[in-house]
Amino acid sequence: MDAIAQAPGSLPIFGHGIQILRDPLGFLRSLPAHGDVVRIRIGPHAAVMVCTPELTRQVIFDSRLFDKGGIFFERINDVADNNLLTCPYSHHKRQRRLVQPAFHPARLTDYATDMTARILAVSDSWRDGQAIDVSAEMAKLTSGVLISAVLGSSLDEASLTRATADLDAILNGVFRRSISPPAFNQLPLPGNRRYHTATKSLHRTLHTLIQDKHAEATPGSDMLSMLLAARDQETDGQGLSDTEVANQVMVNSRGQCNS
Repeated sequence: MDAIAQAPGSLPIFGHGIQILRDPLGFLRSLPAHGDVVRIRIGPHAAVMVCTPELTRQVIFDSRLFDKGGIFFERINDVADNNLLTCPYSHHKRQRRLVQPAFHPARLTDYATDMTARILAVSDSWRDGQAIDVSAEMAKLTSGVLISAVLGSSLDEASLTRATADLDAILNGVFRRSISPPAFNQLPLPGNRRYHTATKSLHRTLHTLIQDKHAEATPGSDMLSMLLAARDQETDGQGLSDTEVANQVMVNSRGQCNS
């Protein structure tokens, strides 16, 4: 078997982390030139990247052989442990059964109605001649739309804005912490402080909402309500714990979950 080539440009301590931070998509696009399978370094960690559609499909669909793991999944688990996105193969089937009703095609119409209203509200606020940072606006709009779909009308606008900002800070922190040397993640740097503050804030928000949902006489139609009501009828008839629901909400709010 041929040796796996290593991508050029690896630095001591950082590996390819600086290249990934500066231009993640450009770095990934450069890898196929070095082979179908390429070795990279992220800080002190080694990783192997597959660079063809055929190999990518094999890794994605053969989840029993290519189980989930690695530093990116570990960093997500730091804030949302044991969720559908990052759980191992042995837990995935149960979680998928419980989460799937919230993604039934019949639910998409309700989600689309709220998404359309929020998209129109943002686009209608723009004026001719106004300079707009499209990337920032789209990221903000996407987060707000997804969180609104997940939580429904449970949050007022101020709380929704705060939750959206918290989620963005967490996801930016997860990416940065995945490719930084572990010692850097322990330092009291501004980025680390934002990450920890946002994590605590979003967890408080979600657990407060979950308790409010438990107290409702009539379950809502938003994703949070559906996750709380879901039961595994194929096994023990039990549902997700409140902590599991919060973890599912955190990953699904950003549209990261491909069940």
